[in-house]
Amino acid sequence: MQNKRYLRIKILLCCAFVILCWAYSPIGIHIGLHAYSPGHLALLRFLIASLFMAGIALRFHISLPGLNELPRIMMLGWFAVTLHHVSLNYGQTGVSACAASVLAQSTPIFSTLIARFYLRERVSSWRWCCILAALLGALVIIVGKPGNNAIHFEARGLLILLAALSWSIYFALQKHHSCRYDNLSMVCYTIWAGKCRATGTAEGQYRHCGTRHFP
Repeated sequence: MQNKRYLRIKILLCCAFVILCWAYSPIGIHIGLHAYSPGHLALLRFLIASLFMAGIALRFHISLPGLNELPRIMMLGWFAVTLHHVSLNYGQTGVSACAASVLAQSTPIFSTLIARFYLRERVSSWRWCCILAALLGALVIIVGKPGNNAIHFEARGLLILLAALSWSIYFALQKHHSCRYDNLSMVCYTIWAGKCRATGTAEGQYRHCGTRHFP
């Protein structure tokens, strides 16, 4: 009984930690963009993540994937890490951290659309209504400007929607590989592959803090 209670507390603490990390992420990106280019910031994040996951891999004896699986894993890394985080970082150069945090959570919208039109899963009328409401909300954020009654279209908000779409594609593709590898192995492979792809996109130059103003 005590073991079950301890397990529940442990799960709740882990969930709370993840939620706090997610809540801080747009703010952290916003701060980091004052010192690094979007590509360099993404690379820095996943260099740290790759080193951390390398330690986890050594601890749990995670084996390397087969050579025939590398193209698929590189594709997963492209959608989950490179495209998602570089698009998100570039998008936040023109969108506030608050607006970015809302737009970035559009992943379930695109996941539902992919499930319907690609995986041929059934979507209820209620879910279609939710998707429409969410898309309208995203449109309001992109064309709205705080403190200004005029319509202002911020194209960089579309980059954040692209980041959400890339993650949805990653989740759909990952579904086909989950039977080959366990979850921890897939996380390691995806982060390492994404870091390799992000290295090629980090073309921006280092900027000193305070040289650029963001919304």
